[in-house]
Amino acid sequence: MACDRFEDDGYCVIELRDLGPIHNSRAYLTEQVRALLGDRTITLEEYHRVVSDDDERHARVQAHLTELLRREKLYLPIFERNVSCFAELIGPDIDVQVAPYLRIVRPFKSQDNIGYHRDTAYGGSAYELSVFIPFVELPGEAALSVEPGSHLKSDSEILFM
Repeated sequence: MACDRFEDDGYCVIELRDLGPIHNSRAYLTEQVRALLGDRTITLEEYHRVVSDDDERHARVQAHLTELLRREKLYLPIFERNVSCFAELIGPDIDVQVAPYLRIVRPFKSQDNIGYHRDTAYGGSAYELSVFIPFVELPGEAALSVEPGSHLKSDSEILFM
């Protein structure tokens, strides 16, 4: 695992060993998007073209999919079948968040991007590990932005957006 700088940078990119649960969750979410939008051919990559500038519709879809993610516990098989990856990184004492977030960010929609933030500002513990799992291919400039070493800074040194 390529996490030699995890303690210094505060993050690392790992490849999960079992992508099956991610593919299953993606297929389930795709079917839900198709049902919600009434289009049996839409893909997750095309979602933004259908919803376009309809912020209310986008908010409803995102809220519904987040509720499904939580209710159906789509995140648990991803974790369970890759627990060894996380244990190698932080050790065996692991607990999983029961209400994870699903974010859908449409291209060129600044209101969808929460920018830099710190999970502790939302009540998270400094001892938690946040995991970002994209369900679509993302170019580097569209992926989650992180600031190396920010975990070593005080809250007063972080510019929140």
